[in-house]
Amino acid sequence: MYSSFENFSFVYNEILLSVFLLVSLSFGVYYSTSKNYGLLSLSAPNIFFTAFMTILVFFVSFDTIGLTYTSFNDVLVFDPYTCFFQGFILLVSSTILAISKNFLLTRGVFLYEYSAITLLSIIGLLFLCSSSNILMLFLVIELQSLAFYLLASFQWNSEYATEAGIKYFILGSFSSCLLLFGFSLLYLSSGSSSFEVIQNLATSPAFLDTTSIGILFCFTAFLFKVGASPFHMWLTDVYEGSLTSVTLFFAAVPKLILFYLLIKFSFVIFLDYQHLWSPLFLVTGLLSIGIGSIAAFAQKKLKRLLAFSAISHTGFILLALSSGSALAIKACSFYMIFYAFMTFSVFSIILLSINHASFLKYLVNWSYSSKRNFVLTMTFSLILFSLAGIPPLTGFYSKLLVFLSLISEQQIIAALIGALLSCVGCFYYIRLIKIFFFCSSDKGTWIYSNDRSLEICLVISTLFVTLFLLRPDSVLLNSVLLSSSFITS
Repeated sequence: MYSSFENFSFVYNEILLSVFLLVSLSFGVYYSTSKNYGLLSLSAPNIFFTAFMTILVFFVSFDTIGLTYTSFNDVLVFDPYTCFFQGFILLVSSTILAISKNFLLTRGVFLYEYSAITLLSIIGLLFLCSSSNILMLFLVIELQSLAFYLLASFQWNSEYATEAGIKYFILGSFSSCLLLFGFSLLYLSSGSSSFEVIQNLATSPAFLDTTSIGILFCFTAFLFKVGASPFHMWLTDVYEGSLTSVTLFFAAVPKLILFYLLIKFSFVIFLDYQHLWSPLFLVTGLLSIGIGSIAAFAQKKLKRLLAFSAISHTGFILLALSSGSALAIKACSFYMIFYAFMTFSVFSIILLSINHASFLKYLVNWSYSSKRNFVLTMTFSLILFSLAGIPPLTGFYSKLLVFLSLISEQQIIAALIGALLSCVGCFYYIRLIKIFFFCSSDKGTWIYSNDRSLEICLVISTLFVTLFLLRPDSVLLNSVLLSSSFITS
């Protein structure tokens, strides 16, 4: 490792976004009400261009292949795994910000605060990737959490948004309290806030009990934040009450980083405590798959259905983590990346279904949608089949890697239960496809597709998911290299 201020270049992403955030706030305060310099025509292109330049600077300055760098007295760590997820965050976030403009205009809530709060959360997520200190980690978690609370309730004239924001704030604050208490116990057992010191000293027999309790509190807090069962009570209301663009951001970006932290805590810092976190992940994973699959049967609203689908997929990632093998990191990396793209495709289709300031909220609104927009409906069906795990689509390979990681560690019963619950979960996906093609109802709504930027992003994300069938070896090889770099770091 190298620790010096010559590696200051690795925080160019955060610096550039922070400068743009200040410029955006200044522009919003002074010119948001101006007819000549209105924010509506400048915000999304500027944010997209700035995020793109950030990615460009990131890749130009990236020279961590096979190396690990630290900066600011070992508070921040930069390795290939960290840099990959930072680049992925910037790519997905900039795309979401760019395609949300027309949706926000239609809903009448396009304010400069929306972009500023979103940028603030992105900065927190970037620091979250590179944090190597429990104090720094807690501060950036609170930074991005406060931004998320505001985004969840951003539509101030909606009772559902207000309810979502309040529930998110209360339960998120409770999980932060659990995390802070766990971190305090870890500091008590090791005498340091550095991950490396905690990793080296926490195995001391004198502090074994304190460390074990602190680890359980930390992992429980993380399970709260990813929406795993039985800590999922906030997720469905937040998905339903938030703006669709905000729901897309919640579903595609933060979970990726939280699972990255779970992998880092499990396989690097607390690898010697596998007897504690492995059963916890196994039980919560099976509960998440079961509750997510069964509770979705009774849902009549599309976003609540997708919320329970997210809970189920969270369970599969936790199942892979519970195996504690090197294959588990490969399975989790593969699953997280492709699930983010599949989620992006689904919510892009929902955004394209906007009709006079409202979207197709209920499942029955999608009745006979194949007769109204066949191409969009077929694309939606293809993504749903992939989410269900129907071979030979990407979702099938994702779940297959999870089951292989369990089988490699002789967890045959867990793999069998997960496979059976996955088959049960296929029902509500197929039921939705049946509504598309075979259900006729007077409540069906015409599907409009007139946003070219959304259509282009939908095509790219869908092709990325489906073209995996042509070259699966290359994607799997990249997942192996990514997991290997994480283990060696």
